[in-house]
Amino acid sequence: LIHFYKREMDTLAEKFSRATSKEDREKVLFAAESWAKEKGEDALVYVKIMKAALETGKEGVEKEKARIEKVMDNKASDRVKAKMVKKMNVLNSFSVKDEL
Repeated sequence: LIHFYKREMDTLAEKFSRATSKEDREKVLFAAESWAKEKGEDALVYVKIMKAALETGKEGVEKEKARIEKVMDNKASDRVKAKMVKKMNVLNSFSVKDEL
């Protein structure tokens, strides 16, 4: 079940990245929010990134990736690292494409 929702959310992230207008991105965000309500906290990470990307674009996604890498290098907690790995995997769903 987790893999199924992840595929769906990855697909939405890809659609979000490919969208050429803010209006199209907002439509994808709406769909992602609906999915996230059903699927829980892990799916909400996608929504948070989409909301941030609406405002900051690709640069915001890249900054967040850099921040996560820094946290993973500096924090010793396995729990924090595990959380950051999940978030980085989600971010990678967005950055596969050249446009955001």
